[in-house]
Amino acid sequence: MRIPEIIRQWRAASTPGIFKPYGYGTLFDLDRDPNAPVQPGRVLRAGRNALRELWLRQQEQGVSHVALHFKPQRRPAAEVIDELGEHLLPLFPAHSR
Repeated sequence: MRIPEIIRQWRAASTPGIFKPYGYGTLFDLDRDPNAPVQPGRVLRAGRNALRELWLRQQEQGVSHVALHFKPQRRPAAEVIDELGEHLLPLFPAHSR
């Protein structure tokens, strides 16, 4: 099942008029190469440019949150956090209601 269908079912099952955000958690590995494509599998593995495109597309589809589990990282966590903070997180600011 694809994300748009999952979100449609999620929202259809919730109380009418009440927004129910949709999010998912994933094992995560940020590639050193910013242009590395998304690699399918149990771990979300890609370069920052492919992740940006993936997350922008998912945001348009209705994804509100993505939780990243760093356990499989091949790079130091501090380095990955710095790269996310500089290149990706500014594109996805927290929204207040």
